[in-house]
Amino acid sequence: MRGIKIEIATMRLFSIWAVVLAVFVIVTSALGGYRYFSPIPYWDQWDSYIGFYERLQQGPFAAFWGWHTQHRIVFSKLLFLLDIELFGGWNIFTVVMNYVLLLGVGLVIWHEYRLGRVKDGALSNQQSPWLIVGLIFGFLFAWCQFENLKSGFQSPFIAVYLFALLAFAAYSRPEHPFRRVALAILFSWLATISMGNGIATFVVLIGQGILLRRPWKEAAAFAVVGIVTAIIYFQGYHNHLPHPPVSSLERALALLWYVVIFLGNPFYFAADFPVPSTSLSAAAGLCYLLVASQVIGVLFFRRQITPWRAFLAAIIAMVVAAAAGAASGRWMLGLPSAMASRYTTPTLMGYLALSLLVLDIATSRWARFNAMLVPLIALTAVAGFQMQASGDTGYLYDGKLAVLGQKTGLDHPIYDAAVYPAGEHDNFVAKANFAAAKNIGPYGGGWLHDAGVVKFDSAQVDTKLCEGFLDTQTEDDVGLVVSGWAVMLPFKQASLLIVLVDADGQTAGYGVTGGSRPDVVAAYKGAPGDSGWIGFAKRTGQSLRAYAYVSDKFCPLASVSH
Repeated sequence: MRGIKIEIATMRLFSIWAVVLAVFVIVTSALGGYRYFSPIPYWDQWDSYIGFYERLQQGPFAAFWGWHTQHRIVFSKLLFLLDIELFGGWNIFTVVMNYVLLLGVGLVIWHEYRLGRVKDGALSNQQSPWLIVGLIFGFLFAWCQFENLKSGFQSPFIAVYLFALLAFAAYSRPEHPFRRVALAILFSWLATISMGNGIATFVVLIGQGILLRRPWKEAAAFAVVGIVTAIIYFQGYHNHLPHPPVSSLERALALLWYVVIFLGNPFYFAADFPVPSTSLSAAAGLCYLLVASQVIGVLFFRRQITPWRAFLAAIIAMVVAAAAGAASGRWMLGLPSAMASRYTTPTLMGYLALSLLVLDIATSRWARFNAMLVPLIALTAVAGFQMQASGDTGYLYDGKLAVLGQKTGLDHPIYDAAVYPAGEHDNFVAKANFAAAKNIGPYGGGWLHDAGVVKFDSAQVDTKLCEGFLDTQTEDDVGLVVSGWAVMLPFKQASLLIVLVDADGQTAGYGVTGGSRPDVVAAYKGAPGDSGWIGFAKRTGQSLRAYAYVSDKFCPLASVSH
């Protein structure tokens, strides 16, 4: 009796631990998404968000079905279209959808867990639902996958797993053979048109059928449909990345190392260990692979596979398949690329699935204790990275300056590199011009829309709307670079357009706030910390004056030279 009371108390403590961690992770990751948000397209978004919308004018099918590097991202392009048509293309909807898709993944896992507890006799352990909820949402929303949480373009990295999990969940059903196969195929198609590795869903379903000892005809159906889908999908496929001249053995070893580093990816972000990060990730990935293989293998040969366990095993297999797919397409970029934050999303799901599987099969008190403790320690380590969600966002200002310079005809390639690959500058200019012409996102309203459009009018000057200074004026290869600070009165966190005016009262250039100015914060209590501004102007041979454009008025900024 005393042992039972201790176990119940331990489970209660672990449940509180898990829920506290999950709440901390969710709140900080949500705040991180808010802090790092930018409406300005970033890298791939120019081609497959702005460029996709441009190609829609030529033909919807080609625009939706066209390649994005090595993937067809049809589902995400639908989200992009909705964002532009319904929400103006501000990226808010697409970023929110990343969190919604992760929530969907969590709800699928939770639903399968609850269904398993009702129908599977194997779910006999005394498990606290709060512990399960904490583990699910703590792992799924960890900030170490920040690339997929900050950018509205990253939905393919999440959607593919949501649809894959829905396929595995549908196929886990013991009843209605035709329905489970049909639904599994449908969700596999959706996974495939979300991202290229969705093709692996068909292969994993075959393995899931073997674990559940399903009729061979079902496996044959998945094989046939999967092969036909792959043939259609990979029409016109070409990997443009160069392959280094290495032997078959060297290539095989590189692929293997890439896979295990990929699988240990979260531990690169989890903590600062006194060993090389690739070694730590590789060790963690190898342990994960060995433990998962052994657990699933033992369960299969002992005929202890239940629908819930088969569902979790399928998630693990899908994550390993994703690692193999990434390795085959990216190994030539070097092993450190396996530690990219965007790859952390599937590996977090993989660790979660293995944790839930081990927790389900633990029978003795000691085994249950460790099955709860180990994932909680791992989640605690991963949650240590959450503090990075409040990190420096100053780099976002370079993106503002990139689109400001391009929009006003005073383009500075040094800033353009912050939002688009430096070697493809002309393509960036073309996409930016199209976005401006169609009023997409920030080009449709606010400071970026007004830049190059608003002209100074001395009759609209109002000195009460702002405070600020023009501090410096220098010359570069393009023209004049002017800087200072400006705040709206009353203080408000907002991007201000700065209008630069020559001695004749003619508009000579524009600037935008967003640079860090801790000195302004120190001098003016409550002033926003990003009140610094940089502007670009044509050469005039004279000193310029600066005005903050506020509420259709021009508020003069003082000059240190006056």
